[in-house]
Amino acid sequence: MSKTVKLNGFERLKLINIVPKKGTILENKIIRQVSDKIEFSADELKLYDLKTEIKKDEKTGKDKSFITWNKDTILEEKELEFSEPEIDVILKPFKEMDTKGDFPIELLGIYEKFEK
Repeated sequence: MSKTVKLNGFERLKLINIVPKKGTILENKIIRQVSDKIEFSADELKLYDLKTEIKKDEKTGKDKSFITWNKDTILEEKELEFSEPEIDVILKPFKEMDTKGDFPIELLGIYEKFEK
């Protein structure tokens, strides 16, 4: 069973950072499929002027990467189709954060789009 989900550019940026970066061989194949769907195309990178910048974190003094874009453009919504295994992989880190009581409120809307 698959599910169609509408994600705006900001949600896709957040999801790129949330999707696991490692797992079993099977999970990694699914992670790659999810990443391919949510990543920005070359045309989108150019249209939105998306860039990664490195800045010092004021609290820790460590380098931290930030994604910036042209604030005059709207990061448009994109309709994406996800399979059940892809949704399971996407939901895994959300469930881990929830179990730890460490679920940020700003991610709730993204979670609700994928919850079963």
